[in-house]
Order: sequence, then C-alpha cells, then structure tokens
Amino acid sequence: MWKGIGKGALSGAVAGAVVDLTIATAGTGTAALVAAGALSGATGSIVDQALDGKKISWGQVGISGALGAA
Repeated sequence: MWKGIGKGALSGAVAGAVVDLTIATAGTGTAALVAAGALSGATGSIVDQALDGKKISWGQVGISGALGAA
C-alpha cells in the first residue's frame, strides 16, 4: 500500500512541476494550458511506467498526453 502511495505522490509531483514550468514559461493562454495538460499527462505516464520497472510504452504515453490535453 505505501509503495503505491509513494509512487502516486512522486508521479503527481513530477506532473505538477511540468504544469507549473509550462505555465511559467508559456503563460496562461488556452494553447499553453492545453500544452501543459498534454505534457503533464505524458510525463506522469513515463514516471509511472519507470517506477513500475517496465519498458516505456510510447503508445500509452501518447494516450496519456492526449487525455491530459483534453
């Protein structure tokens, strides 16, 4: 249980940092917010897969990025 909590916290922290960085550099316009969501989703997916010790599935990363942008 604690491993899952730690994984979620780390993944969320990294994804949140990507959102903050994107907004800080690109602003708060619609395009910047969509990009921030996409990058956050993709980054969260990469972190989750890496923490699970799996090979990165770029298809899953793409899906997560698309969902983040939506």
